[in-house]
This record gives sequence, structure tokens and C-alpha cells, in this order.
Amino acid sequence: MTQPIRTPIRLGLIGCGGIAFWAHLRSLRTLPRFQLTLAADPDPAARQRAATLTRARLVSNPDEILHNPDIDALLIAAPSQLHASLALQAVHHRKPFFLEKPLAASAEEGLHTLQSIRTAGITTRLGFNRRYHPVHRLARQLLRAGTIGPVRSVQTAFCEAAAGEALPTWKRKRSTAGGVLLDLGSHHFDLLCWFLDAPIESVHACITSTHSEQDSADVHVTFAGGITAQSHFSFLSGPFDHLEFHGELGSLRVDRHHPHPIVRLRRRTRYGLSDASPTLSPSILQHRLLHLIRPGHDPSYRRALDGFADALLGVPDEGADATDGWASLAAVLAAERSAESGQRIPVLLS
Repeated sequence: MTQPIRTPIRLGLIGCGGIAFWAHLRSLRTLPRFQLTLAADPDPAARQRAATLTRARLVSNPDEILHNPDIDALLIAAPSQLHASLALQAVHHRKPFFLEKPLAASAEEGLHTLQSIRTAGITTRLGFNRRYHPVHRLARQLLRAGTIGPVRSVQTAFCEAAAGEALPTWKRKRSTAGGVLLDLGSHHFDLLCWFLDAPIESVHACITSTHSEQDSADVHVTFAGGITAQSHFSFLSGPFDHLEFHGELGSLRVDRHHPHPIVRLRRRTRYGLSDASPTLSPSILQHRLLHLIRPGHDPSYRRALDGFADALLGVPDEGADATDGWASLAAVLAAERSAESGQRIPVLLS
């Protein structure tokens, strides 16, 4: 691992598109441990929009960031098909980085990138920001505390209605790292491993292409230890983003669009379930208040970058690293192979 650095951390942003404009640039304005120094994007319109949110110098070529000795760390938010190449360049220049998911678009790229990161000892974080959402954090604590007993199965859905022409061009084709599994499924594959503290062993999937390539998928997931999950991902409906865990004592539902986890427990003296009220942390109470004012409020992007600062400064952090990035990508690739063959496919662990 790279040695901790000092604050403010001089940051270079590669990619000023949608996720950078709507999430990262706004978050960085509230994170004093970072100093955004340079930002790069080949699209003049993207640079112009970014200029409304930052005073950092904006350039067209990321090489100006990669070769700059004054940049301490990188935030890579370029299109997915460029992730592996940019990550390898960051490793070559020994710059720690936060990389939007996915880690790569293929097994060859993913394994090569992972091995390069491990060999160089570079600090990395992947953009699985849902790990930092206060609702997800509380839900994980409740699962670990045995609130619903041993988990037996899970049902999840992550859907965003953005089909056809509403999608960016690169998201419409798998050859440019598009498709619903890399875009949405990768989030839930990571979350499921994180919630259950277990790796994915195998998957069985069905993928359909209605308005664009791989715009809907249903995946049956089996974990080490025997827990199973049924997941649905789609660009054709939504917005939905929830996971429901079924345990021996009841159920726990985590919904990104709901201000707190929903717990239902088996009644002790009568048949059926009753709603339980878990103790809410200050971060959950704050989120509930902000949710009333701004229903679309999502603090996880800011918290994920703050977690990256912790990692750079040597503070323990629960964010996803390159190994977690590979685990999610491996599940995506196995699901794609399963859909092609009609067979259950084992997931290749690193």
C-alpha cells in the first residue's frame, strides 16, 4: 500500500461527464481534505459544465494529470470502456485512485488490472458508493446483529428507466462496456457480498435486449454457505433499488428510495409478522430529515470520496477496493456466460 499523504490531497479528475457533474464535483466542494487541482475531459461541453462547479484548471488530455508530479491522487470517472486503461496508467505513474465501477470490461483486462494494482501496492477504491449510504450501513449492522436470524434468501431489484435514445451512446452496446449488468448489476453484486460477508460461488442468468443491448437481466445467485439471491436489473422500468433479506425470524428490506430499513419480525404468540422499529443512528435521522426536503438526496457519493480520503491517510475504511471490484466484475462476466450457454456458471475468484 502507498504511504499516507498529507492534506489537502491534491486531486486530479479524469472524466467530467454525468456522474462527475451531478455527484463528484458537487461532493468535492464540501470535502476540505481534497483540493481539486486539475480536471480533464476531451468534450468541450463537459469541460464547460464542469467549470460552473469548480475553479480547478480544465484540460482536454488526461496525460496532463497523469504526468503531473503535483497530483497526489486521481478520481477516474471516464466511460467504463476506458477504466482498465486509465487504471493501468495510474499504476504506472504510482498514483492512488478512486475508480468508478466497473473495474474493467473483460476478464483479461480485469485480472491484469487487479494484478498490477496488487504488485504496485497502490491504494484504490471502487465507486460502489452504496456501501456508504446510511440506510445500507444500518441494515448491515442489523443483519450482523442477527435481527432477522440467519439469512436464507434475498430478492433484489435495481432498475432505471433510461432505455434506447435516453442512454448515453456507450451504454447501449456491450462492446463499449454498456449493458445493465455492468451498469446496475455490478452494484448489487458488490452489495450482496458486503451484506452477507460471503463470496458469490455461481450464477444462472437470462439477459434480454429490447431497445439496446443487454437492457434487462434476471440473475439467480448462489453464495458460499448456500444462501441464494434472485436479482432483476433493467433499463426498461423503475426507478427501483432495493434488497430484501429473508431470515428465520423475519425480513429486512433496504430501499435506497426509503429513508430507513424496514424490518418485519415473526410474532412470538400469534401467527404472522409485525413491524419492528430499529434504533436509528444520528446519520439515519439526518438522512430522514433531508429526505423529506429532497427525496432524491443521496449522501453516499460524498461519503465514498470521504472514505477514499481516509484510505489515503491511513485511516481504516470499509470501502470497496480492487479485489472487490474484480469480485463484482467476475459475477457480471459469469452471468453473461450463463445467459449464452443456458447453464449455471461458477464465478472466478481472484
